[in-house]
Amino acid sequence: MFDSQKLSFENFLMGLKHGVYIFTKDGCQACEDYKREIAWENSCFLYIVETTTEEERNILAKLVGRNGF
Repeated sequence: MFDSQKLSFENFLMGLKHGVYIFTKDGCQACEDYKREIAWENSCFLYIVETTTEEERNILAKLVGRNGF
């Protein structure tokens, strides 16, 4: 996985692009395990977005209509 596939939440909000977004929560073991499983994927349409604050998770919940990881 390239560094270009990793986005901050702020960059996600400012520059929505077409693709698949995987949102992760800081300190979530399931999220870390999943990121390791897909690390071999090399696609310019796959993005990992780390949500670090509760405010970011609340914004995300409103955007996608879900509030769980």
